[in-house]
Amino acid sequence: MFKASVGASSQTDPRKAVAEVVGKMRQADEDLASSAVVFAFSSCAYSHKDMLGEFAAELPGVPVIGNTSHTGVITSDGFVGGAGFLGAMTIHDPDLAVGVASVAKTDASQNAVELGEKVAHLAMAHAKRRERQPTTSWRPLPPRRSTTSRA
Repeated sequence: MFKASVGASSQTDPRKAVAEVVGKMRQADEDLASSAVVFAFSSCAYSHKDMLGEFAAELPGVPVIGNTSHTGVITSDGFVGGAGFLGAMTIHDPDLAVGVASVAKTDASQNAVELGEKVAHLAMAHAKRRERQPTTSWRPLPPRRSTTSRA
């Protein structure tokens, strides 16, 4: 069964923020360690190395995907921002597998579609899912035509 847990913190220390957030999420989900993924959105002021290290200690083996914000995050409890902040959500579903991968684009001559296919295959392998091959769904849109004319 699909389950999501959320938590937020305004701690200025990223380690304390992660501990607080994970503690809040554990109140809603005692089986938090079996989550498939953590989505984390945090202050740009944090040491992300420290934050990710604390997530790894609190939830070993659970991949963290995230981003930063200069202003804050909107949570179920309202806006959280300030000198330090973290908003996170875990996803738990026995049928969900998450694979995280990246590839470097080292120069402009590399083909973005080929790199996208490569990273998709790597992510599928990391998720240990091979029943379907990833497909590329990117399609460029034609230029938009103007509906107004100038006299």
